[in-house]
Amino acid sequence: MYPSQRHLLMQTFREATRRPFGYLLLMKSRTGPAVSSSTRTTATARCIHWVAFHFPREGPVEFFDSLGRSPEYYLRRFRNVLIATGPQYRFSTTQVQPGSSDTCGLYCVHFVKMRYRNISMEDIVKDFSSRDLMSNDDKLLALYE
Repeated sequence: MYPSQRHLLMQTFREATRRPFGYLLLMKSRTGPAVSSSTRTTATARCIHWVAFHFPREGPVEFFDSLGRSPEYYLRRFRNVLIATGPQYRFSTTQVQPGSSDTCGLYCVHFVKMRYRNISMEDIVKDFSSRDLMSNDDKLLALYE
């Protein structure tokens, strides 16, 4: 993650925590403890992956992962947090980020900003290609860089 992306992610997180309802952006190491904040600098470097939770005033909690994975993939605790806030939760299984990309934080920023505008998770995901994942990165980088 580039410094400008990290700044945008942290700014969005601060904005989210000031809302009466909102979002919690979480880091979870995919391959173990993070060695550095930049991802994949060497073959052995560990990377951090960002996901987003949306806690609406009404309705089920949403879990967003740009790789299309379920909360259980990361930690059982993620699923338990979702269940504790209500028996039902939602997540998208559509991958929108290339697996070789380090833009997961930007996808979370985009998700949070679009949800602030009351755009549904389904519509946010539909705005991306499920086939040409690199074009999704290009789109996000053009929006936020």
